[in-house]
Amino acid sequence: MKIEKREIAALKHPAHNARMHGDKQLNEFVRSLNMFGQYRPAVVDDNNLILVGNGMIMAMRERGDTHADVLVMRGLTPEAKNKLMLVDNRIFYLGMDDVPNMSALITELNGDTDIPGFDADILKLFLKSETELTDTVSKYGVLSPATIQEMNTAMPQPPPDSGNGNNKPIKCPHCGGEIWLS
Repeated sequence: MKIEKREIAALKHPAHNARMHGDKQLNEFVRSLNMFGQYRPAVVDDNNLILVGNGMIMAMRERGDTHADVLVMRGLTPEAKNKLMLVDNRIFYLGMDDVPNMSALITELNGDTDIPGFDADILKLFLKSETELTDTVSKYGVLSPATIQEMNTAMPQPPPDSGNGNNKPIKCPHCGGEIWLS
């Protein structure tokens, strides 16, 4: 197989793409293309139907690019094309991030957290020590006394008693707030 240049205007998106590409992802594709250019080819069939790389081609169109590198897979059956689209969008998820290695790579960037696809605050978490990370995570879900008081005053009033004796408050063991079940 050989990589070829094709006019983006001639490339067609499939009627049923296995992946949806939202604005955030497309913006990150554009950022990546701006930083690195097209670093892998899209995959198309004999009729310029995009089988792999739909989001990237969408971003290239948005940028105003006129040509893309493509790998043309000739002679695929309709079933094989569908399988390829499913495979390309699924196998990635069978792997896992190697957090220690990601942290090492991020550390080697010396504070440059401008990486398409990554939020700078998340990247900073990769740089924290285990103690700092444990301290940060332990604060998630902890409410201040003022917030608890505000929530308690905003709690709905108990429903009218139905006369069956089931209208009793339940007290939260953590914050002391009450809810009523009827």
